[in-house]
Amino acid sequence: MSKKIGIVYFAYINPEKNWKKLISGQIKDVKSSGIFEEAALYVVVSNPFSVNEEEIKQLFNSLKISDIEIEFHTENKFEYYGIHKLWELGINSAHRYLTYFHTKGMSYKGKYPFGLFNDRCIREIVLTHYLFKDYKKTVELLDQEKFFRAGVLCNNEEPSFMFTWFNFFWASSEYVKKLVEPEVTTNRFYYESWNSQLKTPLEPEKNNKCYSLYFRDYTSCTPDDSSNILARLRKIYKYTLPFSYFWFKLTLAVHSK
Repeated sequence: MSKKIGIVYFAYINPEKNWKKLISGQIKDVKSSGIFEEAALYVVVSNPFSVNEEEIKQLFNSLKISDIEIEFHTENKFEYYGIHKLWELGINSAHRYLTYFHTKGMSYKGKYPFGLFNDRCIREIVLTHYLFKDYKKTVELLDQEKFFRAGVLCNNEEPSFMFTWFNFFWASSEYVKKLVEPEVTTNRFYYESWNSQLKTPLEPEKNNKCYSLYFRDYTSCTPDDSSNILARLRKIYKYTLPFSYFWFKLTLAVHSK
């Protein structure tokens, strides 16, 4: 795949959820941004409940994405397989820029529900929206080396605790090459902090920080800050339906032009 952007989508399949509608709704939101004109999609499937692989492949094929690869893993190692895939793409310079997101809300049932459209989790809808809605601007800033990684919400204050909250993020391949190889661990929060684990700190110091796609600057969030912001966005979205749904769709369409 020779496209400028590589997108890694980590898809955990939970047969107790309506996984088909969750995945198709999420990918359709990404597709509506227009990003697949210049991006390849790498789907990394965690399938510990042995859902039929052909059924999963058929779902992704039905979404009609031209450049797509799908790989399957049966052991649940949290987000290891998806993060490691992104690291591999960076090390191999497969694409100039990489972005990572996942099926947030798939692993739990009945929390932050949003059943009117696609049986999705409101948190995931909001995070997916902010990750891709201004993707051309994000790529432009990466081109200009204004930053080397960006997340929806970030923590930049503590070097040992520099999380990309909720693990929806962008990074340049050159930056990924400077990161340690992801490890298998039972600490699932490790994968949210992995993209700050540099072998050697960058100079100048600001290059170590994560740019926030929500604030559009380097504003840092504590765990409580990030949860409160997402809770507020959830409420705005939930209680202004159907207007918020169509506003999200409209802003994606406008920013893709």
